[in-house]
Amino acid sequence: MNLHTTFSNFYPEGSWQGECGDFAHKLVDFKSVGNSFSQKKKAVKDYGILKENLVTFHTGDVVITSDGTFMGFGHGHVLVVMNQDKDFIYAAESNYNLDGRVHYGRKIAKNDPKIYGVIRGNFRFLVNLSKPVLNVYFLMQYQKQWDSKCFGEVCDRIKTAFNGRLTINPIPLYTYKALKNWDYKIYGTGMGEMFSLVSQDYFNSTVMPLTNNAQAVIWCINKQQWEGSVLNHPETQEIGWYFRPSLPAQIELCCEEGDLSPIDPTKSLFNDGVFHELSHFFYTYGRADQVDNTHLHHLGQHNLEAIVPDIDLERLIVNL
Repeated sequence: MNLHTTFSNFYPEGSWQGECGDFAHKLVDFKSVGNSFSQKKKAVKDYGILKENLVTFHTGDVVITSDGTFMGFGHGHVLVVMNQDKDFIYAAESNYNLDGRVHYGRKIAKNDPKIYGVIRGNFRFLVNLSKPVLNVYFLMQYQKQWDSKCFGEVCDRIKTAFNGRLTINPIPLYTYKALKNWDYKIYGTGMGEMFSLVSQDYFNSTVMPLTNNAQAVIWCINKQQWEGSVLNHPETQEIGWYFRPSLPAQIELCCEEGDLSPIDPTKSLFNDGVFHELSHFFYTYGRADQVDNTHLHHLGQHNLEAIVPDIDLERLIVNL
């Protein structure tokens, strides 16, 4: 969600709003970060997230940068993330030009070395959540790879879990483009498991161009095509993978119609797989600390629906 319109309705472009930190406090409720850059760094260490520990930016993040400092001395800068894409954040800020005035849309690379860290708080106004719809694109190699009712079933399951507050709109896409010569990469889960999977670079360069205005893209791969494996269990194929973090959500899912979930045999593997991988996405962008309990609830407690109380829906929708 791009908050430019919301922010500018309260504080128009070019209006005088004073110091950068004072303006950020008008948009987001967070603790004081002080005046000097050293105080701002301490604030990030005390109750924020250092850049090296940041999984992903959230829309509404208060970002501390070293702009305006020399050899570590000076005031630094405070801005609020108004919007973002894969590689950049877009700033809502005041006094960047030392004129005390508000400006929107400055483009900052997410890997900019001037970024020190972020602080998270709550908006000081209501964000328009009138259209909490997640468009999920299911990319398949050929028509009827899955029966069309499968898409509706998994989306209805998620909608029910969120008590109707989050609507999933499934969009089946079929391509006869030859998706081949995959680039592979080794990925780990942090739990000792290693997987040989299609690389995210391949996903970005080959799969994403086939979709439009996607909030989530799920590449549905049939087993005949799939060559990925669990390296420490080579006889096992990995069912699904979510590239964290990614906007839009980028997911690979490998199974056949008729496969049943090994976790809940009353549900299809497709149904469980989509919900499971989207759960990772919900945690990444719908929880301030970005702690992901998908595996705790699904693999440990066999209850995917238990993720819902963990998710801050407002935070999730703002980031869609």
